[in-house]
Amino acid sequence: MPRHQSVATALCFVLAAASACTIRDDSTRANQIEGLRVLALASEPADLVQGETTTISALVFDEEERAVRYQWSWCISRGSSEEGYQCNISEADLESAWSELETGVELPAYDLGTGETASFEMFFEPQQALGLCEILSRDAAEPDLQLFTCLSTLGLSIELRVTAGSDQIVAIKDIPILIEGNERNQNPVIGPNFERTLRNGPRLEDTDPFRLEGIYDVVADVDASQSETFLPAARDGLPPPEPRGESLFLSWFVTVGSTHRKGEQRTSYFDEGSIESLTENTWDMPFEREDSSARLFLVLRDERGGTSWAEHTFALEEAR
Repeated sequence: MPRHQSVATALCFVLAAASACTIRDDSTRANQIEGLRVLALASEPADLVQGETTTISALVFDEEERAVRYQWSWCISRGSSEEGYQCNISEADLESAWSELETGVELPAYDLGTGETASFEMFFEPQQALGLCEILSRDAAEPDLQLFTCLSTLGLSIELRVTAGSDQIVAIKDIPILIEGNERNQNPVIGPNFERTLRNGPRLEDTDPFRLEGIYDVVADVDASQSETFLPAARDGLPPPEPRGESLFLSWFVTVGSTHRKGEQRTSYFDEGSIESLTENTWDMPFEREDSSARLFLVLRDERGGTSWAEHTFALEEAR
């Protein structure tokens, strides 16, 4: 196979398969949140083709309710966690390579501003991405190896730096880039309802408070239809894939107490089974009053990078 053809094939696989969303913060702790946290990043649309614009938003929590400052940027090739997620290609080098392609399209600045949301227009086509990597790799000590490295890491990576007081959190989101005509992904949606039932007691109305020491069975509003059917990417050495439903992941973050369905402290899962495995949980209230309210943040993700969230706030009262 000619070198350019094999590289193009590798590029198409990389762009079609890229769907990871990496949040670089301290969210490996238990699900009771405190301090400054970036709980999720989401883009709309969830993936991009050339010429489309996406809007990126963030779910940010600050226990002290301080003024939060945002700084957004993007990168076309980002290093691994071991490399500190640093951008592999400087803005000057990318601008120089892009100008050589003579596309007539202006390269967007890495800096995406300081608003609560950011927008990004997808400016290149897969064939242009190949040309970029070839230009960026030609002066390397091992051009072929550098070309493969460039193609394997190429994509759209968004960075958000959130600052409150002296605290700062950095979050990273990779947005899948698709070839025109490829199967699209929609962000999964969380419905507005949230059921709460006191253990061995009545179901609560929307305005009813939680009470200290209570154990509550809770149900999030996610329909099984949010698991879209799609065709996974083919992989060498494995049988041809068949269409299947997406896996869904629902993370539960609370300001008081804890959730603990089947031993899971934070995340529940749906994988073509019963949707209740995703939506049902148990929320234990604390024994001592920590706040006048109990807040819940639900973050719903699918395996192709789609993300959405919902927030609920309930009064918290003394036990009877």
